[in-house]
Amino acid sequence: MPRVSVVIPTYNRSSFVLEAIESVLRQTYHDFDLIVVDDGSSDNTKEVVSDIKDTRIKYIYQKNQGVSGALNTGIMASAAEYIVILASDNIMFEDVLQKCVAFMDEHPEIGFCHGQSYTMDESGHLLRSKRLRGPKVTSIGYGRKEIVDLLLGEHKTRYFMVRHSCFDKIGLFNIELRMSEDWDMLFRLSKRYPVGHLAEPLGIIRNHDQSMTAKTNVEIVKGHHTAVLESVFKDAELGPLYGHLRKKAYFCLNCLLARTAARTGHKVTGLLYITKAIKTSPKFLLETRGLFLLIKTSRAFLPRRLGNLIARILITLKMR
Repeated sequence: MPRVSVVIPTYNRSSFVLEAIESVLRQTYHDFDLIVVDDGSSDNTKEVVSDIKDTRIKYIYQKNQGVSGALNTGIMASAAEYIVILASDNIMFEDVLQKCVAFMDEHPEIGFCHGQSYTMDESGHLLRSKRLRGPKVTSIGYGRKEIVDLLLGEHKTRYFMVRHSCFDKIGLFNIELRMSEDWDMLFRLSKRYPVGHLAEPLGIIRNHDQSMTAKTNVEIVKGHHTAVLESVFKDAELGPLYGHLRKKAYFCLNCLLARTAARTGHKVTGLLYITKAIKTSPKFLLETRGLFLLIKTSRAFLPRRLGNLIARILITLKMR
């Protein structure tokens, strides 16, 4: 039985999934299997995976259940100690498993660990040469600080390795969520376990027009994100601790919705969400985090060159 299972949920991603799989098979750590869960694809995903002759790959086809259902199928099909989740349009660096296993073994108290990522476009060209914002040193995050960062938009992107036993304690992914399922899982994990932050990029996230966020109506994004936020604020344990952050959390959500609307060609709607964000928590603009988020959101409404210029200025000012 391998110590690690890498789970790749996929749906009509035949043009990307091969690269994701190959990045797993190149790992310097070898004690793993790879579970590809095809969530009802109608393209040639099955043929793409079948052409790869490697006994470590397990291909599972199921009727479409959404990403949460696909993830749950992969987790339940694994008997490994550690689970790694990789989106089928992303890739991981070749030493990810080696570094994460070593870190998890060294810190048995943590439930999961994750790192930073680069971003690339649909063709595989890097979009930024700087790391994503996050801890500057490898560390372990605990309790209140971890959930505050999740509520206010930090460390919400990707995680790489989770102890299989954690799912026995907190349950699997919420099948009611067609997106934001990873954010919801991070809250649930962070409520119960410390988390390890590796202060280095572990993979590359692909931005493209067929991604879930890019092609989803902004109101659907709003519904799923709101459901996750409210699950925190209505939680008997977390609600009393974090209720004072509600307005700031919804400031962050409205900024996300503004960016989503702008990038899907609905800039007027996006401007309305920016206005709503400011009205929700105007005092948040007096904090560096709030001001940065508003500036970052405004970039989505500008020509790319001007937006990149603003990004460079922010880097110079050490705001990102």
